[in-house]
Amino acid sequence: MEWAKKNAELNGVSDTVVFHRDDAERLLSAMKKGELPDQPDIVLLDPPAFVKSRKALPQAVGLYVKLVKMALEGIKPGGYLAFSTCSHHISRELFADIIRQGVSKSGRTAVLVELRGQAKDHPILIGMPETEYLHFALIQLR
Repeated sequence: MEWAKKNAELNGVSDTVVFHRDDAERLLSAMKKGELPDQPDIVLLDPPAFVKSRKALPQAVGLYVKLVKMALEGIKPGGYLAFSTCSHHISRELFADIIRQGVSKSGRTAVLVELRGQAKDHPILIGMPETEYLHFALIQLR
């Protein structure tokens, strides 16, 4: 957070950027209810890897869907959700499905602006699907 604040200062936007570090569910709930001082234009949702084993996958997917839904419910039209995951148990297809489920459950209309994976410094080895573990999506609310 300190680096983000410093970066905002260096880029001359520290008076327009607000950073919150809090329990995600509590903060997203407050955002939806309009309890925050300002409604954000963009939310970066980067939860920890909830999937420590394949056995934990269904519960983790449910939690990811819930967080995406909650974030989308609190973002104003035209705003963005940047969502990422870092678990080798979440495939690109499952990541896209989590987004679809979250959008559907939120009742909002959204556009997938960008769907990306990891950078070249995290190579994906052919024959080892678990090496494709970083996923990112930029979603715009309509």
